[in-house]
Amino acid sequence: MGLLAPFFRWQAEWQAGALGGEGDRTAAAAQLDAEVGSAPVVIYTYGWSPFSSEAVALLDGTGCEYKQVQLGAEWFLLGGVASSVRAELLQRHGVSSLPHVFIGGRSVGGLYSGNAQGEVGLVQLKKEGRLDGLLREAGALRASDS
Repeated sequence: MGLLAPFFRWQAEWQAGALGGEGDRTAAAAQLDAEVGSAPVVIYTYGWSPFSSEAVALLDGTGCEYKQVQLGAEWFLLGGVASSVRAELLQRHGVSSLPHVFIGGRSVGGLYSGNAQGEVGLVQLKKEGRLDGLLREAGALRASDS
């Protein structure tokens, strides 16, 4: 994905502008702010994405409480507001790809990829043994869960 990352960044901004405009971008920012704080863990997904399905399965395996927000079937099928949410994720966290996971209101990146803030994604957090602690700290796991 590294070679295609600049294209996908450009495409996310272009799609949001072409389909949405400034009103949808403002609505998307407000929607993102509200959703990210609405549950201990929030995961943005695409319905047809195997990476999204794998990330949801990883979260299910932890037994954590989470909220799944499906933006659409896939990036090229998004409408105005969903395209603007994707562009807002890019602006705030440096990545437009989904899944995108928030734990305790903080972006941790996607399944395998991190974000511009230096987070490493779900798989790496699990490998490093940090995922359960973050989930517990966010209130997504009970102290006896792991």
